[in-house]
Amino acid sequence: MLNILYIVPSLSFSSRGIYKKQFDKIIAFKKAGCDLKALLFSSEIDADCNNREFHISLDDTLIKKKYSKKIIWRLLPYLLSRNSAKTIYENIIHNLNCIDFVYIRYSGADFHSFKLLKLLKNKNIKIVFEFNGNHYNDEVINFKSHRSVFTFYKFVNEKWFQKKIVSYADLIVGVTDELSDYYSKFNLQAIKHTLSNGVDVSRFVTRKIMPYDGSYINFLFLSGSINYWHGLDRFLNGLKNYTGSIKINLTIAGPVHAEYKSYTYQNKNITVVFLNSVEINELDLLFNNNHIGIGSLALHRMGLIEASVLKVREYIARGLPFILGYNDTDLMKSNVLDDFYLKVPADESSIDINNVLDFANKILSIVDYEKNMKLKGTSLIDYQPKIDELVNVMEKIKVK
Repeated sequence: MLNILYIVPSLSFSSRGIYKKQFDKIIAFKKAGCDLKALLFSSEIDADCNNREFHISLDDTLIKKKYSKKIIWRLLPYLLSRNSAKTIYENIIHNLNCIDFVYIRYSGADFHSFKLLKLLKNKNIKIVFEFNGNHYNDEVINFKSHRSVFTFYKFVNEKWFQKKIVSYADLIVGVTDELSDYYSKFNLQAIKHTLSNGVDVSRFVTRKIMPYDGSYINFLFLSGSINYWHGLDRFLNGLKNYTGSIKINLTIAGPVHAEYKSYTYQNKNITVVFLNSVEINELDLLFNNNHIGIGSLALHRMGLIEASVLKVREYIARGLPFILGYNDTDLMKSNVLDDFYLKVPADESSIDINNVLDFANKILSIVDYEKNMKLKGTSLIDYQPKIDELVNVMEKIKVK
């Protein structure tokens, strides 16, 4: 049995999908026979989440209050990261008894973290880093887009310390092969493994499909956060160019850029509805009332070719055909779902709505397509087999 301390140094409650993923992973590790304790750190104060035994608040209010209005405010990024690292260190050192692995969801390089990593090495505890994105590319883009002492601090730390921090890893886990390969080049001694995103398929009810006669179609876009790489603008620009007679209804559920709400469409057959948030008990109805889901359409803006996006896994688990604009880690390894999704070019072009409609006409005419989609897709996206495979890798590392 593996004893694992699972660490998330920077957790955002505003991104519901990522937040839920942490608990899916914790449960999956335990089902795989691991003794796991989780410590989830966040600077966000959320009363509901504070009730969870493993949530720890990175309280930086005193530092901000003390230094924000003085000349020293330019040192705030350094002071805040030092405070976070201190809180994380003090909580972790009391939870290392009999631990085999410390599993860390990588949230960015910072030289303040070396103290903890050195301690773990001295105690012969194996270190796992999980990478969910190319953080260096992210910080380059953030700094260019929003120049400040905060974005500069993160950029500099990632540029100079990512290689050193990754060198402490015994196991490098990427959510895509692309990320596994990228980070493993900084530490050729570490084992690399790809753990693509998954979901607990049993949590999702298969849709009661919406009738489709070709006269109208309903699209659904789920947004867990405001991000430029969603590429929703590509689909909206496609709607601007659409001149056909088929009625198109698009529901956008979740936070999006404010400018999208100001878009206008000359074609009166187009309706776009924005839902600021959707409660969990409302999701079933939302999926039942739509025909086609929209996945991420602009991951190339992050410099990524490959991804394993969570919303796409929910589309598969519910039997909702979808479009996407990237190479999906799981879908590349199997062709069982080829008929159920449409891949669009990974560029800045507007989405060709007529092409999407042709795809919809084809897939929506298949009897029981939603049931077949979920049946065929379950083996690709169910999280438990993915975690079971990872645990096998960790067990082999442990005995070395």
